[in-house]
Amino acid sequence: MTAAVVARSAKWLLALALLGASLAFGVPLARDFAVRTSVAAGADALLEAFHLARTEALARNVSVTICKSVRTRDAGPACAGSDAEWPNGWIVFVDQGAIGTIETADKVIATGQSVGPIDAVSEKPAPTAFITFNPVGPISGPTRSLEVHISSSLSRGSFERVICLSLLGRAHVSKSGACQA
Repeated sequence: MTAAVVARSAKWLLALALLGASLAFGVPLARDFAVRTSVAAGADALLEAFHLARTEALARNVSVTICKSVRTRDAGPACAGSDAEWPNGWIVFVDQGAIGTIETADKVIATGQSVGPIDAVSEKPAPTAFITFNPVGPISGPTRSLEVHISSSLSRGSFERVICLSLLGRAHVSKSGACQA
């Protein structure tokens, strides 16, 4: 082999090694970015739905409920039980009849769901099927306050957002992993 061929082969081997190293570090970072974006977007969408429910209750001077749903795109959306998960779907509606149930007199205001992969969802103090906002703003229903923990695993560790809903009906996202009293 001539010196030129050896030099050219060495350059190709170096280029392939650099490409392999770039992929080894770049692919997990890109996946982690997508996971972080998905969890943050899911938390933001649910937070926006809580804000919408409270705002509509105040503006319309009626009770407005947000409930978990797995049928948000159907012609007849229905509330799901407490074992469903918020990112799978939710319905915001004017609740004029039995609290937490969509009936013919109720008006659906909005539906939504998270988009993208979310590995785990937990609620504190306990899972709830719905939250009702009173016409003056506070919440009523099975729970008086709520924490919704939404998380997904990363290459190292996990990424979590916590939606905090207070007794007064105020909602915010906590990045620290816990709601402040």
